[in-house]
Amino acid sequence: MKKIFLLGLVLNTSFAMNQKSICGIEDNRAVSQVSQVGRAIETEYGQSACTLTLISNSCALSAGHCYDVLGFAEFNTPLSINNILQRSSPEDVYEVDQTLTKHKYVGLGDDWAVMKLKENSITKKLPGEVQGFLDVSYDEIHIGDEVRITGYGVTYDQATYQAQQTHTGKVTGIGSLKAPWIAKPSAILNHQVDTTGGNSGSAIVNEATGKVVGIHTNAGCGYSGDYSNTGVIISKNQALVNAIKACLDSEKK
Repeated sequence: MKKIFLLGLVLNTSFAMNQKSICGIEDNRAVSQVSQVGRAIETEYGQSACTLTLISNSCALSAGHCYDVLGFAEFNTPLSINNILQRSSPEDVYEVDQTLTKHKYVGLGDDWAVMKLKENSITKKLPGEVQGFLDVSYDEIHIGDEVRITGYGVTYDQATYQAQQTHTGKVTGIGSLKAPWIAKPSAILNHQVDTTGGNSGSAIVNEATGKVVGIHTNAGCGYSGDYSNTGVIISKNQALVNAIKACLDSEKK
């Protein structure tokens, strides 16, 4: 099995590998091809990535601290070669409409981005029309619930490096005590799903319902079962709820 390290946006491999977010000794993520989950990149040839997830034909979710790479989204991504990201087919690449992106990045519990993607330049279709999308749930999530995270984290394996992978784990905490680095304590979700740098922005999906309940943002796991990774609970962050509903409503006009 793979052994790895880190958190959000990957700008430097050596930095990423120093931050632990694998829950336990082994990396248990499996290569996946979930069509609704895309790789967010700054340019069409970018080599630094986060993760985004479609929640309608044109709306998608990611993390606020990923804003600088929310330029394009590529879906149905191939495996990497020697740690170099390989490009999706041009028909599976969509530009992010920067003028319609809303985001916040002020600390744990308030780190999110809601964006609209443009039509593909070749097919003239919106991403959700081709890739499908996941529904958002504004219901509460509970400790012990099984959640899934699918995204583009780094690995030591040169083929799976920032290629799409998925894993499930338990919710270990809801809410948090106040601290200077915590912006919205009530909106924090702790989980023990394996993630690494590049997974930031991944949707946290309730495995029982298949609906998006949160956004993964930060590392925290370690070799011990006493630690957890962190994300934002959608239902507990009203600004995020408002941004999602505004984006979804815009498609009805």
